[in-house]
Amino acid sequence: MKIEPLLHCLELLFLLEMCRAGGVRKTHPIELTIDSGSIRGEYLTIGANDFAVFKGIPYAAPPVGSLRFQMPEPPAKWRGVMNATQYPPMCAQKARTKDTDPAHLYRIHISEDCLYLNVFAPPQFTNDTYPVIVWIHGGGFQSGSSADYPQEAILNNFVSRKIVFVSVNYRLGPLGFLSTGDNTIPGNNGLWDQILALKWVKVGLSAVSNLWQMYLQNNAHVFGGDPDNILLMGQGSGAASASLLALSPRAEGLNKVLLMSGTAISPGVVRDTAVNATWALDKKLHCRSFNSSELIDCFRKQLKDEILDVVKAEYDDYDEFVPIVDGTGGVVPEAPEILATYRRKIPIMLGTTHDESSLRLVLLDEKKLNHSNLEVPMAEHLAENLTRTFSGFINHPLISEGCKHEYIWTKIDPSLESEILYNSILKMFSHFWYDAPTSRLATYYAKQKVPVFLYSFDHVSENFETDTV
Repeated sequence: MKIEPLLHCLELLFLLEMCRAGGVRKTHPIELTIDSGSIRGEYLTIGANDFAVFKGIPYAAPPVGSLRFQMPEPPAKWRGVMNATQYPPMCAQKARTKDTDPAHLYRIHISEDCLYLNVFAPPQFTNDTYPVIVWIHGGGFQSGSSADYPQEAILNNFVSRKIVFVSVNYRLGPLGFLSTGDNTIPGNNGLWDQILALKWVKVGLSAVSNLWQMYLQNNAHVFGGDPDNILLMGQGSGAASASLLALSPRAEGLNKVLLMSGTAISPGVVRDTAVNATWALDKKLHCRSFNSSELIDCFRKQLKDEILDVVKAEYDDYDEFVPIVDGTGGVVPEAPEILATYRRKIPIMLGTTHDESSLRLVLLDEKKLNHSNLEVPMAEHLAENLTRTFSGFINHPLISEGCKHEYIWTKIDPSLESEILYNSILKMFSHFWYDAPTSRLATYYAKQKVPVFLYSFDHVSENFETDTV
């Protein structure tokens, strides 16, 4: 069977772009002054194009010590010139393995001091302003970094077209989405990180304190960007994040959004599991806390690796430390499906790729699923597990039977190859995780008569095929 995981496609495309561009011919330092201080980046020449690149710019204070598990705060000003030529460390996360990172994007530099962003811009800092793309990386809210999108692809595909491209880090897993369910740790700190990063780029979002107003000078202008022409873009959980912010009253002022293979209403994006998982972690760490204050005091004394070594209490297809409905004043005051029915909408482009869940099934294939000889009992088990563990299905037994009829029983024919049943299961997973939520969210937007662009990326190139047999 041939599959085309999007990440593999992008990797190869980026390598081809590098070869086509002819590589970096020269570099020299370039300095700019932003509100927090001066930074030194690099002026690059690639092919016939020139670029200005700044990496590792702090948009928030390091979330360590007393700031661990707290909302992000603006960074302190610095003296002298800060080096901005290296990617920042990845936000603390479990080590990447073949299972957690099939695309082999291995990086080992991780830290809690990770709230940095990168800016790639045309070098002509004149009165002209350029559109801005703010990129939120994917990784299921558990992994990933602002460096996942390769530099050469950013420069060749965006900046060469006079677009300022910003990629951001945000806290992940328990360090970003732990919650006590009260004011001690309301949750969603990873989303608050993204909001502060957006405010770094664009001034004027709602609910900005006087301190932030002083801090949030128009950094976008410094890099030639137009603060009134910002596209928030993400892939996977990054797209889900962008979708949540587009619906959130805490992120007013967004201009437009592009969602690649993820939405706020996709399964497993917003759950109510973080609070129970937090108290389970309290027990695992032997904190024996009686209240939230004791818990946070104990957690702040723990090593990050001990916090990250989370073992789920019950296995299902979802992670526990993910966004949560955090009530009035929070990023997600209500269930996203409710917010989508009435919140003011902005222009949106969203879509999926063909066979979205192929990578998910590849991982299952390595563990317990023999795709070349898939039998009906295993296919039925996959359908049951898919529907049983999704809280959005009130009558999951009935839905499970419907899925079996649509994707399994109608495919049972001795004259058909076993590959057909596997492809049908792949379609079921893709419809459940990606296609159906994307279509549903597009419908919510269309009802408010804002521009909606729905795409499906179905092109198959022989250069990007991966044989799983």
